[in-house]
Amino acid sequence: WYQRRVRASWCGFKKTFIPRGYWIFTTVDTSSPKGFRDAYKRLHAYRSGKNNDRNQKMAFVVPVIEFKWLNPEDPTKVAMDRMAINIPAKYQDDAVRPESTDPEVQVLPLNDTILYSRTYGGYREDQGFLDQFDLLNRALERAGITPFPFLKITAAFTHQGYGRQRVEAVVADISSITF
Repeated sequence: WYQRRVRASWCGFKKTFIPRGYWIFTTVDTSSPKGFRDAYKRLHAYRSGKNNDRNQKMAFVVPVIEFKWLNPEDPTKVAMDRMAINIPAKYQDDAVRPESTDPEVQVLPLNDTILYSRTYGGYREDQGFLDQFDLLNRALERAGITPFPFLKITAAFTHQGYGRQRVEAVVADISSITF
C-alpha cells in the first residue's frame, strides 16, 4: 500500500501501520452472485473519473480492501461487507468526492490503524486463503497480540478477475478500532 510502513515482521505475520487518510468505500451486496464485482466496478468508476465530482482520473492505488464486519452474536455470519481503496496522496488534502447520484460510494476517513497480515498466492475464495485467518490468529496469540475479533479484512493486489491473485488475510489491532 503506498502509505504502508512495515514496523516489524515476525514468524507467521507482518505488522503494518496505516496513517490516517481518506478512503473511498462502497457496499458489497453479499446476496448477489455479482456483488463483489459490482462493488469493484463502482470503485473503478470513481477512480477513473466517471463517478466523481471533478471527472478526475486518479492512479489506481492497490490493494483493493474488503472489510467484513462479523455479527457479534454469530461471528460466522457477515453483518456488513464493504470494499475500499485508498485515495491517492495527491488528493488526500482535497478529496475528490463521488457524484451525489451514487449513494453507495462514500469518501470516509480511516484513522491510524495497525494491521497484521499473512500473504497468500491464490484466490480469495480458496480454502487455503481462508485458513490464513486461523493461522494469523494463532501466530498473534503466540505473540500476545489481541486482534479485533469482529473484522476480517482481505487485501487483493491484482486486478479483480486476472488469474491467481496475491491476497492477504488481515486483521486489525484491537486498539485501532474506535467507534
